[in-house]
Amino acid sequence: MDVLYRRPGAFRTGGDLSNWEYTVETEVSSFTLGTPQRGVIGNSTFRANSLVVSAVPPVDSDNDGLFDNVETNTGIFIDANDTGTNPSESDTDDDGVNDGDEVFAGTDPNVSQRPCDVDSIPGPSVGDLLLLQQHLTGMQTLSANAQIFCDVDEDTNLTLTDLLLLQQQILTP
Repeated sequence: MDVLYRRPGAFRTGGDLSNWEYTVETEVSSFTLGTPQRGVIGNSTFRANSLVVSAVPPVDSDNDGLFDNVETNTGIFIDANDTGTNPSESDTDDDGVNDGDEVFAGTDPNVSQRPCDVDSIPGPSVGDLLLLQQHLTGMQTLSANAQIFCDVDEDTNLTLTDLLLLQQQILTP
């Protein structure tokens, strides 16, 4: 594209006045387009009847799948638009699952789910043991995130060893 004329925030690419492009450096939430206008400049007639809006693309500084503008760093998860996570850390709660995966799985990315806190009772419990046992025997399938949380020995496989380690953690004060 040959730029024929440039001014702050805009440049013209055509020989006439029909090809102007404006770059917006901030987030665009709304804009207004008025009635098309006709005009004459020299021997050229023009009509302004379109608008192209460009915005700077969102940034994901920590590559966790969440844009920085939703990672509010408050430590309190509200929803996917206000995660409370740290935009500089891909795994705010250090539980081995990145913040974006936790948000999309429906878990709180500010609270560690390790080890194996997958039932409705806060903290590791007998319910977690039963769910893990049912998964290991094929009676119930744990979600991908739950499988990561329940991999107590962190060897990337759920086995009887994970069940025994979780049992030991629950029973040992």
